[in-house]
Amino acid sequence: MAVDTNESIAARAAVTLRVGESGDMLTTHESLLKQSSLFFRAALDKKWKEGSTLDIALPEDEVDIVAGYLHWLYSGGNLVPDNTKDDYRAQYSWLVKAYILGDKIQDDAFCDSVLLELAGAMDKIRGGNGSRHYPDGDVLHLVYTRTPQDSALRKMIVDIYAARARPQMFEKGLDNLPPEFLKEILVEISGRRPQLPFEPMKERCGRWYKQQ
Repeated sequence: MAVDTNESIAARAAVTLRVGESGDMLTTHESLLKQSSLFFRAALDKKWKEGSTLDIALPEDEVDIVAGYLHWLYSGGNLVPDNTKDDYRAQYSWLVKAYILGDKIQDDAFCDSVLLELAGAMDKIRGGNGSRHYPDGDVLHLVYTRTPQDSALRKMIVDIYAARARPQMFEKGLDNLPPEFLKEILVEISGRRPQLPFEPMKERCGRWYKQQ
């Protein structure tokens, strides 16, 4: 994404975004919002109040997430605040909320940037034992309560879990995972499992006998 010069930005109309229940104010430029987001393009049409006043309320969103979107909008740079770099749970939570915002405001390019950052976070080796960490119960509940069934974010997480699933990933905190996620991961893993040759169950039954 090209970065505008200070001179070209200064000449543009300023839009006020009032974020969260407290209405924290962020200011940005109308043309940048409209060129990237279908939601803002429609909201800032002059036939609507928001388009005339250049004042838009986002009461259900968080100011640091919207600020992160604006940072991306101007620079195309780093999506994640520095204070989440060493906390993978906070990083995943921030990225999921960013994706939810991008989906809401219909900015596909931003959503794709978030997915790329999320994939990189799941690839990252953390600690000296070569382990990787993946979104856990709290983050998955956020995904499954605030995205539609056909969400690309859901599909990506299920795909990665299915590709990298290990028993220890499900041994702890299984009860805290969303039932819909468990259903989808079971279907996905079953579909990837090689089809085993037929074996009569009576021939295998001895392994389950109490008397061995």
